[in-house]
Amino acid sequence: DDATTGGAQIALVGTETSLEDDDDLGTIYFVGVDSSLSSNKAVGAKIMAETDGVWDNSSDNDAPTELSFWTTSSDSSYAIQKRMSIASDGKVGITSAAPAYHLDVVKGAGSTRVCRIKNSTTWWNKFYR
Repeated sequence: DDATTGGAQIALVGTETSLEDDDDLGTIYFVGVDSSLSSNKAVGAKIMAETDGVWDNSSDNDAPTELSFWTTSSDSSYAIQKRMSIASDGKVGITSAAPAYHLDVVKGAGSTRVCRIKNSTTWWNKFYR
């Protein structure tokens, strides 16, 4: 129960006493069970929170955090991969491990950045190489 708003909360609380850059804060896994699989269970997706720098809570709530969204592809690798991230500075990356722009969209596995946005009637395209 949140004392300030009266709303309910879900908390993943770790036991790490000193948080450094890229430490895992918590992960929500989406797992399917299929008796035809060799391991019987498979992770289809996950949402992960990790530190984005060293935390210093000595005086302020200095807790830079990145949130990432992972899915499993249907190609031959079936590997779970990071598809989208929100960095601690608010930059959003889609298929970009480290967003360089407020919205950073990378085409495929390469480094070609592409963004296509549509208002009510017109497409706006922007490509970076």
